[in-house]
Amino acid sequence: MMDSACASAQENATILEDMLVKQAGLGDPAQHPNTTPLGNRIVLVFGDLGVGDRIQSAKASRSEESTAWRRLENIVYVMGLFHVKMACADAIHRAFIAAKPARKDTDKYSLFHHAETIRRKESSKIQTKPGFRLMHEIILHTGIGCRLDIWRTFIKKINSQWTSLEKYAESMPLFDDICAVSRRIVMEYVAKRDIISKLRKTVYWGSGYGSGKYASPAANLSSI
Repeated sequence: MMDSACASAQENATILEDMLVKQAGLGDPAQHPNTTPLGNRIVLVFGDLGVGDRIQSAKASRSEESTAWRRLENIVYVMGLFHVKMACADAIHRAFIAAKPARKDTDKYSLFHHAETIRRKESSKIQTKPGFRLMHEIILHTGIGCRLDIWRTFIKKINSQWTSLEKYAESMPLFDDICAVSRRIVMEYVAKRDIISKLRKTVYWGSGYGSGKYASPAANLSSI
């Protein structure tokens, strides 16, 4: 199957059928003996946008076939996790780094400021084309740092003697206690639907960006 051509809609449909019949043993028993019918179940096929286009074209070319199997009705395309992460990383870069107002030197809460802090020598690259790997690491490491800082702030509210995460660790908290603190942090610091809706209406890239209560998305989120 790996050597099959996939230039036309018919060839794409054949590849999908071969994948189900020959590899999974699924199919229409009337057409493929000794296979298990799918019935009302679906088969999720993961892939990039190119795979999605091929599946869509294959299903469109068979839309008038007489059976659900021939129409490929049971096949549902799902974007692969890696490609979702790529799209998300690109969207975050466009919104919070590439946009000129997002790079104001005075905004210490901005993602760009955090990225410069941990990747000082790659500042120019981060602004233009950081690539997926670098952008993914920036999001990952910035997120870890922010969450640890939230923990540091929150545990100090609970007990003033816990002035650092190390002090908290020395107190030997039980696992259930850590879970309880985690739930409280989520309730207090993770933006809920109504807050996200409000931020979408108030955080903007207008001429007033960078000043006042709407200084940056990161600044707003940090105050929640």
